[in-house]
Order: sequence, then structure tokens, then C-alpha cells
Amino acid sequence: MKRMLLAGLFIGLAVSVQSALVDDFESYQTGVITQVTGGNWVPIFGGAGTDPGADSGVRQIAVDPTNPNNRVIYLETNNTGQYGMYGVIPAEKAIKDNTIGTLFCQFYVTTTALDQSFGLTSIDAPTSGGFANFNCQVALVRGNLLVRNGASSQTVGTFQANTWYYLWIVVNNSSNTYSVYIKTTPSPATAADRVATDFAFRTSGTDGDLDRFYTIANYGANITAGTRLHFDNIVTSPGENLSVYVSGSAYNPSPANGATNIPLDVVLSWNTGMDPTNPEQINPNITKHYLYLRHSEPNFVGMTPITIPAAGASASYTPPALFIEADRTYYWRVDESIQDSSPTDPNTIRGGVWSFKTIPAVPYIEEQPGEVRVDGSNPTPPPAVFTVKFRSELSAAQPTWKKYVDGVNDTVLTAGSKYSIAWADTDTTLSINNPGINDQGWYYCVLTNAEGSTTSQQAALIVNRMLARYDFENTWNDSIDGNHGVAKDFTDPNNPLAGPTFGSTAPIDGTYAVFNGLGQYVDLGAEAYPKAGFANGMSEGTVLCWVKPTQAGTVLLNYNDGATTGFGFSLNTAPNARLNIRGQGFQQEYQEIGTAEGRPGMTGFNLYDGRWHLVGASWKEGEFVRIYVDGEQVASVTAGKPDQYLPWQRGMLIGASRTAEDRTVLTGFFGGAIDNLRVYNYPVSGTLIAQEYVDKTGLKPCLTPAFTGSSYNFVNTIDSYCRVDLADLAVFVQSWLACGLYPDCQ
Repeated sequence: MKRMLLAGLFIGLAVSVQSALVDDFESYQTGVITQVTGGNWVPIFGGAGTDPGADSGVRQIAVDPTNPNNRVIYLETNNTGQYGMYGVIPAEKAIKDNTIGTLFCQFYVTTTALDQSFGLTSIDAPTSGGFANFNCQVALVRGNLLVRNGASSQTVGTFQANTWYYLWIVVNNSSNTYSVYIKTTPSPATAADRVATDFAFRTSGTDGDLDRFYTIANYGANITAGTRLHFDNIVTSPGENLSVYVSGSAYNPSPANGATNIPLDVVLSWNTGMDPTNPEQINPNITKHYLYLRHSEPNFVGMTPITIPAAGASASYTPPALFIEADRTYYWRVDESIQDSSPTDPNTIRGGVWSFKTIPAVPYIEEQPGEVRVDGSNPTPPPAVFTVKFRSELSAAQPTWKKYVDGVNDTVLTAGSKYSIAWADTDTTLSINNPGINDQGWYYCVLTNAEGSTTSQQAALIVNRMLARYDFENTWNDSIDGNHGVAKDFTDPNNPLAGPTFGSTAPIDGTYAVFNGLGQYVDLGAEAYPKAGFANGMSEGTVLCWVKPTQAGTVLLNYNDGATTGFGFSLNTAPNARLNIRGQGFQQEYQEIGTAEGRPGMTGFNLYDGRWHLVGASWKEGEFVRIYVDGEQVASVTAGKPDQYLPWQRGMLIGASRTAEDRTVLTGFFGGAIDNLRVYNYPVSGTLIAQEYVDKTGLKPCLTPAFTGSSYNFVNTIDSYCRVDLADLAVFVQSWLACGLYPDCQ
């Protein structure tokens, strides 16, 4: 770890030469510990709940959240059970039985909402959930710092988020006691930093060498899933050693450790190791750098290093021409020679193993094509343009653009009146002229040079359009796509005339649908929108309609069996409008949302006041879902992103919901009137929704509640809303002469 050195925070530290680095995590690639640490770190599970799995990603080597040039290890709280990991301390670095030794480490969290323990154990294969495995145990519990003292834990302080802590555990492995020191500055610990003195081992009957660094993530109330406890610089020392560890090795490699797509003319560079006795400056005793470099594997045993004289704070090396090849992973290490010590001399400071991967021989894509959306209402839309930026180092690349069909019979696109294709050395574009509904689909580019080919990701062309429209002009027909409805009554299924009816005095336009709230609904069939499939409104869309409700219930809904694909837009008694969308692999894609007051700023607002109201929602998977009432956005939430949506098993319904126990049984019947129900495959803008409300009612929605002077907007009835007027002045005048002066206002 070089965080402290780069920050220049050290002041006259003294570091024992006996310190033994257990792990600073610099020699690993980032990734799951089972895949990158070679068994040095082992995942464990053993508590109640669901095992997140050895390769689930909750235990990883990662980039330091405060320093991109540093690597750390973390254990992430999954909130489903007790689980953890342990690090193997080699025998020569263990704190031996019947000796005194010190463990030094650093830790960092981004939130205090966790319950996680760490420390030392003499058990070679500890288990998560087996807290009795600890000999020395420190715990971070919801902002409190605890240290175990025999039979119980004691709160010895607090800890903060987003702060690196420096911690020492001084162990007397003869008396089975330990003391703990902690601070937030990188300087030697003193008696003032001691928070626990001669605490007893948690498990007095368990004795032996302390040869495992052990940590457990607990679960329970007030714990935030996804919280990560990061560790760095785990070091052991014989005796009491209250210094901060400084490795003195070379650091800050370029290319950065694990970098990819490195050009063949790469120049290797690094910073000279710092002086352990004065870490504000480079070590003046470093006279040479020994550079090891090879591809394919990081074993440098028997290699003769490249010797580079040390001359200042940094050094570099340019590999000879043709030495670095494409499509290879290279490993390199820099050792620091102390006063001309040889490569095998124990005084030579060994560095961490770094790696980089060179550019591929085939073309490498630097910028993938992105989704393009076209306004379907525009009779002369501009061209839809897809762009790929790439590099082809070894030979020139030729692009081939395709439209996806089935992955085998994809359509090769050629330049002409419909398609324009251009390319240069580093980019290519596909322009689709006069794009329309027949051009919807996925497009991609295959780049080919003399060495082979690379295929870009697929990018969608989507025509933004209204998918369905039900005007209820004495018919249940869809005027856009032909998914016509059938009026029914769940309580009287054999009577074809028992379904909802039409009203004829609508101020919105023409006639409208009327539902009795007792069992009437409209079945639109399994092909109705929104539905699974490309640009069919489930992943991104809008639903809008006018309602004059007399009873809370469902407006538009369909659910497949079980907690799978589903869509539901409804009105509640709060009153509010609510939306729920589900997909496979993410059971609750969008949380069920609404607003407790319908229109938060309006005094006494009520959806059931006998007026017509414009209600709706818009959504975009992975980004947002928004609820609108009378032209105002009244609620929003961040959306999830499921794996997929499945086709409907039954018909989409207007005016009714399907029960969870049996999707053929209906409930949640809407009472009142509905008109102009529309479904879109894109999020309609809030401005357009507001304009529709103004056009139909003459009333103005409040789009900027925090307008200039809004603090004087005391009265917000429907006739005096989102503005400062005489009604607000009257409220102000009532308290014109009020004051808080003592003894009076004279």
C-alpha cells in the first residue's frame, strides 16, 4: 500500500526490520478471492441464511476506494447469513505460542451500518458463524467499536465511515491476553491510542500459533446489505511493535497493475521505494532497480533481471522492439537493491508482481455503438446513426455492418439509398436513412483485419411510438395495433352484456368507459401492450389515461403465474397512483410507488372528488419510474433491471387485477370512468403530460414547487395553487405585527 506515502503524511516513523508482511494485496489481480489469490485467502460459510457462494463476489481483491493505485481486500455484507473468509499467515510469520507478537492492519468502511468482526485465530480452518474460533476479536457494530474480553465484548469507542483506521493488536500468547491500539493518522501508536489493555482471549481453551487472519460478516437489524469492510497492509512482528508498516518497495507502476489494451511500444515506469525511517523521501540506500519481465506466467525463479541504476524518485524501462507482442499478458516485478545488494541478497527489497495485457491482434473496439431512438410521429425523421470507434494496430480494418436476425442469417447491409456506411482508420458509422418501424431492430459491426475479426455489441434502433390507444368511443377497440378488448363481468361470466358500459357526457372527448367496481372489466388479450419483446413497452414506456374514479382499483394490469413477469397500474385509496413492473431475475423490478397525498402541494387534494384527473406513469429499466397526477410528477424511484420479460400467459386487463394465489381469479375492480387510455414504448416527457392537462382542463399544474417566493405560498387550494396571490397575502397580514421581542413589540 502506498496511500500514506503519496499523501506525504508520515512524520519521522521508525519501522522495525523484523516486521513481516502477511499481505498488502498488490501482487493479485482484482477479482473474487478464490480466483485470484491462489489459496492465500479462503471463503467460509456456516451461519443461518443463504450462502452467497465462494465465487459470489462478496469477497474480492479490489481497488482501494481512496487510491486507484492501491489494492485491498474486502468482505461485503450480504445480509442473508453469517459468512466470512480467512487469510493464511505463513508459519514463519505467525505469532507463535508462548511468545509476544503484534498484528498491524488497516481497515476502511463506507458506512457504519454493518456488524463485522475480525482478528486472529489459532484454528487452521475456522468457520463463519463460529465466533468461538476467535482468539483475538475486534468488532465493528453499527458505529461502535468493540473488543472481546473473554466471555463478553466491550464497547471501547466508535468508528466513522470513509476513514482509514490503523490498528495494532499486541498479543501475549503466553498469558492469552491482548491489547488493542487504534488511530486515524499514519504515525506510531502511543498509550493514548490504546483502547483495550490485557483483554482475555475469547476462547481460553484454544491455544497455539496465531496463524489465520479471520473475519466474519454478520446479519441482522439495521445492517446495510452491500457494506464492504476493506483491509490493507496486514503485518506481523515479534514483540511489541507500534510502528506503521512501510514496505520500501517500488510502487505506482505504469501501466497500472491489471491494465489492458496496452500498446506494443509500452514504456514501463515506477516510483522508487520510500525510506522506512523517513517515509517522506525516497530511500537513499536504493542504488539499483532489478526488473523482471516475462509473459504468460509470473514465476521469475532463475531469471536474470534487467539492472537499471536508481536515479531519483522514478525510473523507467523501454522494452526492445518486437519484444512486446499482441494478445499477451505480461508480468513484471521491480526489486530495490540496497547499497548494490545482489538480486538474491536478503537486503534487496522484493516488489509486488504487476501485470498488463497488450492490445489484441484483431481490431479492438474503444467505443461501442449506442441505442438510437427515432420519433415515430415525424414523417421525415433524420438518419439514425450508429458509430464504432476502434484501433487496429497490426493491419488496416474493414467494417461490415449487419442487422441482427437470429445470429446466423443476419442481414449484411450495403451502401445505397437506405444505408450509408463510412469508415476511417479509427472509426466507422452506419446511417439508416428515413428510419421507420420496419427498421426497428439490433445493429452491429464486424471489424476485420489480416489477423482476424472483432464483433461490436448490438445496438438497438427503436421507433418511439404509441403502442396502443383505447378511446372508448362506444367500442373497446385499440385504434393503433388492433389488440381489441372484450367487455366482461367476473361475477356474471356467462352474460355477454354484463360488462362495463359507456358514458356520453365526457368533457374530455366523446364517450368514455364506465365500470361499476363490482366485477366489470375489459380483457385485451395476451398480445396487448405493454408486453415482452423488443420495444414493446416493458423495459421502457409510459401509460396515461383520464379517470373519474368512485372506487379505488386497477386501471391496467397483467401478471403471469408466480412472482414473475408482471405489470400493474392502479389507483389506491390514499389517494395515489401506483405502478409495479416485474421481470425474471429481479422479482420487484420497480418498487410499488405513489404518493400519500396524490398532489403533495395541493391542500385537500382528492382523486375521488368527482372531477376528471389525468394519471399515468413513465419508466425506464435501470434508471427510473415516475408517477404523474394532473400533469405533475408526484413520486419517483430508481428502477431495477431484470434479466428478461416473458410473454403473457393470459390477457391484459382494464379495470381488474389478478390474485397472486390464482391468476385466473380477479380482484381489485375499478369503479368510475376511464377515457383515452394509452400505452407508449418510451417515457413521455413531463412537459407534454402537463400540457395535456392544461389543454383539457384549463388548470395549470405545478412543475416548480420551489419557485421564487414559494415560501410565501401559504394557500394551495385548487383555485390558488403554486402561486403567491391575495389569499396568501391575507394569511401574511394576519401576523403582520407579530414579533418575538422581549419584553414586548413597542
